[in-house]
Amino acid sequence: FGELTMMDGTIASAEYAMTTMACMGPVNDLEIAFTRVLDSASLVATGHDMLVLLDGEGDKLAEFALRVEAP
Repeated sequence: FGELTMMDGTIASAEYAMTTMACMGPVNDLEIAFTRVLDSASLVATGHDMLVLLDGEGDKLAEFALRVEAP
């Protein structure tokens, strides 16, 4: 849970928290990698159903795509 503030495509602040009490092995590794991306991201690019997090140099850190599953 948390809050992300953006201004003109730049991440102005990000405050978040999560629990790790039940995470072990690969799930914990993924969580650690994801928090490193959030901590390193400073720019955001959005497109059609896409979100891309970039570092200060404009290099891609992570890319997310909207996936809608049929009921």
